[in-house]
Amino acid sequence: DMSVRKAWEEEGFDRAETKVYRAAWSRGPQNEAAVEVSFSMGGYSKYPILRGTAVWTVDARGGIRLELEARTRDGLVFLPRFGLMLTMPPGTEEVEYFGWGPHECYVDKRRSARRGRYLTTVDEMYEPYIFPQENGSRYGTAWAVVSNELGMGLRFEGGEPFSLNVSHFTPEDLTRATHDVELVRRKETFLHVDFL
Repeated sequence: DMSVRKAWEEEGFDRAETKVYRAAWSRGPQNEAAVEVSFSMGGYSKYPILRGTAVWTVDARGGIRLELEARTRDGLVFLPRFGLMLTMPPGTEEVEYFGWGPHECYVDKRRSARRGRYLTTVDEMYEPYIFPQENGSRYGTAWAVVSNELGMGLRFEGGEPFSLNVSHFTPEDLTRATHDVELVRRKETFLHVDFL
């Protein structure tokens, strides 16, 4: 990614913010509540990188479903990542998933991995590269549960496989540090569910 990083930064990918144009809610037939949001994402003083519509549906059992349609602006360099980042409370340390593993696995680095069900921890997912960078992702994940030792947490499923990353470091932490000794482990857990 080093060779394309400059193009990403010129387009404002590293400072993209979401602008909401419209938000409306409705009630469904099964006591569901749906919130539809029209939005764009882009860097300050730049044309939007993408525009889209997200529909968040909450069912009577507390399940949340996200349906998203988005279109990137023509002529852009490919997106480095697109998905959700959630901050989970301290103590959220257990990760169970079905996908490629048991070690980190990306689209271009999965030949040494096997598809299966894995149980690990947030700290075990971390790869200690001397020069801090993206690490620990699990490509092609069908479902994942991230929880505390009492089993309280969140379960993620996708209609299509997704990339899963769970860490005690934010992407900004990894970008700022020039050496692994500069990283300070946070108590919170940062969970990324990304489109492949």
